[in-house]
Amino acid sequence: MRRDDLRALATKARYLPAAAAAFKQKRLNLWVNADAPWLSLEGWRKGQSLGPLLELEGRPCFIGIDLSSKIDLSAVVALFPPAEEERLWRLLSWPLTPADTLEERALRDRAPYQQWVTQGYLHTNPGNRIDQDVLREFVRAAGQRFEVLQVGIDPWNAGNLVKDLQDDGFAVVEIPQTVAQLSGPAKDFEADVLDGLIDAGGDPLVQWTVSNAVVQRDNKDNIFPVKKRSRGRIDPVMAALNARKLATVQTAGKADDPDLVVA
Repeated sequence: MRRDDLRALATKARYLPAAAAAFKQKRLNLWVNADAPWLSLEGWRKGQSLGPLLELEGRPCFIGIDLSSKIDLSAVVALFPPAEEERLWRLLSWPLTPADTLEERALRDRAPYQQWVTQGYLHTNPGNRIDQDVLREFVRAAGQRFEVLQVGIDPWNAGNLVKDLQDDGFAVVEIPQTVAQLSGPAKDFEADVLDGLIDAGGDPLVQWTVSNAVVQRDNKDNIFPVKKRSRGRIDPVMAALNARKLATVQTAGKADDPDLVVA
């Protein structure tokens, strides 16, 4: 490897815990913790504004949806590409969780869920299961405020949500949750977080999920966030990656992604 390339990897490892682990293991032959945090929390904080992103009204966006199991956390995220002469991506998140088990899962996940509900960063539905009709309403409400270009969703566990959103007039794209589909968007997201180019309005729940995320890296340096290895919930991050995938496909052209299914 050329010295300049090695220096670039070392520089990246200074700011990204996951990159540091890979550098130590592959370049220095050291044993490391494979479950090091993925994203730079310092870079994330650098990109945050201090209040609601009100100037986004009417702007085009891509929506990503991450569907958890029926009893945990699901998320709808609207991702706004940079406007002309800007580099900053904007992000709005609507996480949803069942109300009846909120206290129990707050203890399990070591997260201030009730506080986030009170502050408006976390939404609940009655009962002990995720109500996908509420997720549908989040998307419909976003469609009234913004220009929703496409909605990206993992088809697993989606039930009737894909058809319901299509009936609402949205262009829905099914995104398989695979390394091939999400490694590229994950690397773009990682780089933008590091450079302070993603603004979620200081949302503390989203920041928590950013700090939780852990990736699996293969021998070709492809990366994929892994929920089971992550230190807590990462659903808004996964929803953001689905949205980022849509933005990438629109830029590159759909022919580059034959595995995507337009519902």
